[in-house]
Amino acid sequence: MNRNIRMRTSALAAVFALASGAAFAQAGAPLAPKSTPAGVVYVSGGVGNAQQQAMKDAMKDYDLRMTFARQQTGSYLASVKVTIDRTEGHGAGSLVLDTVSSGPMLFVKLPDGKYDVRAEVEGQVQTRTVNIRKGQAQDLVIHFPPKQS
Repeated sequence: MNRNIRMRTSALAAVFALASGAAFAQAGAPLAPKSTPAGVVYVSGGVGNAQQQAMKDAMKDYDLRMTFARQQTGSYLASVKVTIDRTEGHGAGSLVLDTVSSGPMLFVKLPDGKYDVRAEVEGQVQTRTVNIRKGQAQDLVIHFPPKQS
């Protein structure tokens, strides 16, 4: 009977080790950029230390770098719905990005031009206008008011 208990304990330990290893591998996995039908490349993330580092490593490759946080507390926000419309230049009036950021950081490669950025979380909306010029990355921190109860 002791042998059966030891075997079961060993089997459970192996299952937990595999499961925690898989979770760790996912958290540390490199972030995969996505592309819109319009050809705009973007990446979002920043949940956990490994993703934060991956986003910091990738930031040099993106023209628009957004971070979402709460006013006063500075708490990071994920699941922020973001749309970007081109307002000037070739393709003016077109929607170039419509996504939900999986983490507090969203980086986007955009052609030169003027864009309206709309970010929404929990019914709260923030809008910004940005001018993108090659070699002049824009860092945009969008703060949302404290969560309403």
